[in-house]
Amino acid sequence: MNYLKYLVFYMLEFVGSTLNFLASIFCLYPKLELGMVFLIRMEGIRVYKQNVTRAEKREDYANEAEDLLEEAKKLSNE
Repeated sequence: MNYLKYLVFYMLEFVGSTLNFLASIFCLYPKLELGMVFLIRMEGIRVYKQNVTRAEKREDYANEAEDLLEEAKKLSNE
């Protein structure tokens, strides 16, 4: 993770902890985990992009294999 993500994570954790503390003074326990939600969302986006890239590569390889198969069939018929 880069510096900006760490900074955002720690700021969100501070805000969430402060809100949890203030709520606990009034006997309310919301259990906010803003920093963890941020990290999970960031990882989810990264994994989604990685899956899209892999699917695109898989499709490209399948198209290339199909083209090679057609070329091989043409050469074998000649």
